[in-house]
Amino acid sequence: MSPPPDSASPADTGTLDLRRAHAIEADAICRSLGTDPQVGLSDEQVASNRARYGSNALEARDATPWWRALAAQFADPLVYLLLGALAISLVLWVLDGGEHLPFDAIAIAAIVVLNAVIGFVQESRAEQAVAALQQLNAGRAVVRRNNTEVDIASDEVVVGDLLILGEGDAVAADARIMIPAGIQTLEAPLTGESTPIPKDERSVPSETPVADRSNMVFSGTSLAA
Repeated sequence: MSPPPDSASPADTGTLDLRRAHAIEADAICRSLGTDPQVGLSDEQVASNRARYGSNALEARDATPWWRALAAQFADPLVYLLLGALAISLVLWVLDGGEHLPFDAIAIAAIVVLNAVIGFVQESRAEQAVAALQQLNAGRAVVRRNNTEVDIASDEVVVGDLLILGEGDAVAADARIMIPAGIQTLEAPLTGESTPIPKDERSVPSETPVADRSNMVFSGTSLAA
């Protein structure tokens, strides 16, 4: 069952802080969200939860032009300091007659350029990672609503939905496992772990790291075949 996003507060869902869904019994989560574990959400509940928590989609944003992203790497106090040192070094070189190569100035310029290139590459990779995650979330999901299994677009999943997952299925949203199913998930996109991760429905301590929350499945991962 998909819990609310991390931005939700404990008061949003009664007395339970569902940001800690891994540490809460599944039936308590159902009661808090008003989800019938056999029937799923009603149409009215779906509409209400969508209005309350939003859609199951990453916020879209326009891509930053490459030249602007590169220029932003120079907007840093340390870079300003280095550019000032570069200017002083060049002035001293000119006053000294400029007979030899300005090695100090060249070294400072190389540091500034290298820093900008590294920052630009890291930012580009981060944007590519977000775009890849958005594509992963652009698939389909099967949920139980009104006692019927329904195939929907993954961005139509709402908090409190009962996700129906089978072998090889992509996980459309972060969710708490409700029943013992002996499943394994492939979490390489999330943790880098290449081997399937066993999952079960048992609660784990609240402080358990994300990668060790054995009763949760996560958006962008999939069930092992």
